[in-house]
Amino acid sequence: MKIKHFMYEKSDGDESERQVMVLHENKAYLEGIDITKLTPQEVLQLFSIQREYEAKIGPFIKKAYRRFNQDNIKKILAETKE
Repeated sequence: MKIKHFMYEKSDGDESERQVMVLHENKAYLEGIDITKLTPQEVLQLFSIQREYEAKIGPFIKKAYRRFNQDNIKKILAETKE
């Protein structure tokens, strides 16, 4: 679990302090759950759920997690969304 604490400036110049539990990050964007919008009880609950999730999915990550270069994907055979 990664938490980033930063100052954020919107396009209108409005600036705010944020704490975000990072779900995905690349050069262009940081995506995650803005915990500054949650109550302290919700933050504790979220962290508990995240730790439980990481513990349960860990063996599958170690065995089968892969990263694929989009340029090397030649043909999508099927795509589902649940």
